[in-house]
Amino acid sequence: PTACFVNEGLKLDRVDTAFVLATEGDMTLDISEIKLTTMPEISSIVSCADLVNDKEFASQ
Repeated sequence: PTACFVNEGLKLDRVDTAFVLATEGDMTLDISEIKLTTMPEISSIVSCADLVNDKEFASQ
């Protein structure tokens, strides 16, 4: 949820792209399901700490 990032200082009014996927090479991507909801049930699966402290992506 965006609230996790807002709590860590994200300025939503400065976000102009919600999602970007880019690659410098070839990529094959299979998307099996996309669900848009007003309040996803992600809180039972992933905590805010997991979302905002992802070391793999923070180092890029």
